Amino acid sequence: MDINPDNPLGFPEEPCDGTAEHAGHVYNKRNSMFARAELTRFCKGRPPIQLPEHLANATVEQTFWNGEPAKARKVWVVVADNGVFPHYWARALVGQEVEAVEVVYGGETFYLYDEDNSGWFKVTRGKGSPGWGSKSLIVSNVRERN
Repeated sequence: MDINPDNPLGFPEEPCDGTAEHAGHVYNKRNSMFARAELTRFCKGRPPIQLPEHLANATVEQTFWNGEPAKARKVWVVVADNGVFPHYWARALVGQEVEAVEVVYGGETFYLYDEDNSGWFKVTRGKGSPGWGSKSLIVSNVRERN
């Protein structure tokens, strides 16, 4: 099979009509973490495409902790006080809802601050390495981030 360098993922050669239905059809057809970027490039110069909300925020990247595959998802959390450290870095955030990453690894669940995307970058690009900084959170409530 020959690969078209202008359309490496083989998106349909139909015109982009800018609708969520079209974007969802193309995105679901390839189900690739590169699909959104490729779809944007493929449809350059055509009407802008808005992915359906459930696809626009879908997470398809592989996640890691300590270099090993781990489950992680983007969530909203209410920050709780840890009650131990008087200089807890997130003390000013206690009671506030913030973006976080929930990591499940080795039978434990823990949370990383993600308002600045550092938590998500750590579990994806950083493969959960200790060399990739992150900020742990103690939480009192968790809900999925759409």
